[in-house]
Amino acid sequence: MIRTATRSDLPAVVDIEDMSFAEPWDMRTFRSYVHHPGFIVLEEDGSICGYAILVVIADDAHLASIAIQAEKYRVLSFR
Repeated sequence: MIRTATRSDLPAVVDIEDMSFAEPWDMRTFRSYVHHPGFIVLEEDGSICGYAILVVIADDAHLASIAIQAEKYRVLSFR
């Protein structure tokens, strides 16, 4: 299920961030986005397994960050 992130999601989001990036955002940065409607999480079986932050200003959109747990990531091959 994809839904808007809440404050209680932040520890899981930070864990995913830490595992995904060499220079991860900190908890304070995620707190600044938590009430933003473009901050969404992917929840599966009651656990957060991914997130995205989309910032929309006027008619422009910026994907600020996106990550998914390594266990959920699928490798695609194209022929």
